[in-house]
Amino acid sequence: MKTSRTLNCAVSFLVLMLQVDQTIVAWYGVSALFGTIIMWAQSDFNYSPEQLANAIVRLAPQEE
Repeated sequence: MKTSRTLNCAVSFLVLMLQVDQTIVAWYGVSALFGTIIMWAQSDFNYSPEQLANAIVRLAPQEE
């Protein structure tokens, strides 16, 4: 799967090059996703689910 491979590359970069523990990298990614969803709900769902999903996909690391 393209997205999974790209995510693995991003995680590997953070772990190896920046020397950040893989657990912390996972926490960071999960909190960004859940934080976005929480803020969306707190803003009275100003965007449609499709708009939010598209934005999250665009923000994810992309394979070149």
